[in-house]
Amino acid sequence: MLSWEAEAGLDDLNCLRAFYRFRDQLWARAQHYERRYGFVPEFKAGGNIGEVTGVEVGEIKREIAFHGDVLNTAARIQALPPSPDFTFNRVGTIQLRGRQLPVEVYAVRRSYQETPEHTEATARS
Repeated sequence: MLSWEAEAGLDDLNCLRAFYRFRDQLWARAQHYERRYGFVPEFKAGGNIGEVTGVEVGEIKREIAFHGDVLNTAARIQALPPSPDFTFNRVGTIQLRGRQLPVEVYAVRRSYQETPEHTEATARS
């Protein structure tokens, strides 16, 4: 999980750029991961804006738990300004488990995508 202040994340679409930069770094080292671990790591991302509460839990095995509606949906993804670097395609409206209202889901793709099979889903309510 990555988090930052909303203004910094939205400025110049830093939240999306961070995702693609990280993925580019993984792809640049794909041969290394394949040789050493037998596979190339993959991940997906969703974005949201809102308040999150983080707490440390556990006595023996400690971990940090995050709570808040922001973790369940990307409720205000529409606040991202348009950019020629990214295209947003509506996937559809779906009802998520645990949510009263359905959310609209969008796929985000980098405009200069070098591998068309990778898209990342985001949502907005």
